[in-house]
Amino acid sequence: LFCNKCLSIVIKIDWVNNILYILMATTNLDTTNYNVKMLNLKDNTLEDLLVLFHSKPLQIEVNPFEG
Repeated sequence: LFCNKCLSIVIKIDWVNNILYILMATTNLDTTNYNVKMLNLKDNTLEDLLVLFHSKPLQIEVNPFEG
């Protein structure tokens, strides 16, 4: 779940669907990029949802009923 220059900074959980949403920061030289990953706890699969934000999202909201 972690890479050489990655840092998990926010974790949200969808208890209904057993999914973790992870905001990760990746540093490369003097830049920081942000990615949102989805970890399915039922089958242990990790998927990139949103990649390469150049600024940190203000918040992550999880609504299991609306998808």
